[in-house]
Amino acid sequence: MKRRIYMLVSLITAVTMAVAGCTKNKGYTTVSDTKTELTIAWWGDETRNQYTQELLELYEQLHPDISFTPIPMLKEEYSENLAKATAMGECPDIMQMDASLLSVYEENKTLADLTGFVESKTIYTDSLDPELRNTGIRGGILAGIPVSVSIPALGYDREILKEAGVEIPANGWDWDTFFQACSKVKEQTGRPGLVSDFSDSTMLSCWLQQRNETLFDESGQEVNVTEDTLTAYFQYCSALMESETLVSVWGEDILPVSDQGGYEDAAAGAFSFGTKGIVEQGRTGDIEVTDPPSDGDDNRFIIRPELFLSVSTSLPPEKQTAAAGFINWFINDPNAVRSAGTERGIPAFLAARSLLCEDERMTSGERSLLQFYGTKETGKKEYENIASPHMETVNRAYSHAMRRLFKGEITPQEAAGEFLYQIDR
Repeated sequence: MKRRIYMLVSLITAVTMAVAGCTKNKGYTTVSDTKTELTIAWWGDETRNQYTQELLELYEQLHPDISFTPIPMLKEEYSENLAKATAMGECPDIMQMDASLLSVYEENKTLADLTGFVESKTIYTDSLDPELRNTGIRGGILAGIPVSVSIPALGYDREILKEAGVEIPANGWDWDTFFQACSKVKEQTGRPGLVSDFSDSTMLSCWLQQRNETLFDESGQEVNVTEDTLTAYFQYCSALMESETLVSVWGEDILPVSDQGGYEDAAAGAFSFGTKGIVEQGRTGDIEVTDPPSDGDDNRFIIRPELFLSVSTSLPPEKQTAAAGFINWFINDPNAVRSAGTERGIPAFLAARSLLCEDERMTSGERSLLQFYGTKETGKKEYENIASPHMETVNRAYSHAMRRLFKGEITPQEAAGEFLYQIDR
């Protein structure tokens, strides 16, 4: 039976169709007595959908007894549709999760405990830091296997800095030095310091950490940041914007800056923040990576687990084993690792990162990011795994506030107020 990717239909419809097309048994499906059918759900863009589908087809070729029904979704649809499908008893067999979803679905007893599969090495985790592996624990069970992480880092284009006469500080950047560097880049080259679509709040996270503040309390539920600290951050960003060293582009709407017109992408800037920005900037530039600017004494290296893979607890043991076997292959097989690259973030597994560092298809930004992570992994680090349901809201609120600030529609203080209102609803 030829399977299709259900690109823009609801998860409920996709799962229902998958079940309807298979032999019906309580709690699971098989396409025949000998072929095991697994449904797998994830969110992502066209790139992720394409290589994931190719990997599923490759796995089917290697394991003729396994058959997949893929259920890719848009990120904004995923949470709601997964909740509806689960409520209907149609939870996918394998699910992509983030930290907040992992907590929600363990709490409602949807996720299987993967501890036994790790202990039996059905899922091989010897190259995964035990502390990082433990970020998948919820309610006393290993509810998900970490697939990727993101880190606070500053990417820079060495050639642009050389052209501008900007030297890398021996003791790292502080925020004033960084501002001066951005201004000099603008003055000497006509380029901005940063080009951003404001969809990633890494820069804000770095700012808050160094001031011993967090957006939410330890429970991940209550807003914990002060308006004064947020206002100071937006004032800093506003000053960068006014000096035309922080500019924005998103979607198809490129915002013009003075008489020079718009900037096409992040590569036009000298710097980039965070995993996503560095990977994007590195597609066309020769990018290196260093620590982000810091004014404070908090020099912890904060690693945030991005994505997990989980298995439905409703599956019978043999199907859980089949699902675990695929997860093991997906995170450890060289073909799977190379296909995914850094698209899902920095691979959580050391072996995967080592493999990618040697892959000639990696951009300079990706390779520098992987190497930078390796230098930090053995130092003072902390895994941030706040089970907050608000991270999607945070990024939307941040994007909205920064875009309005950029267009001059609100003041820094108003940006702080709007941002707080959005994340505290």
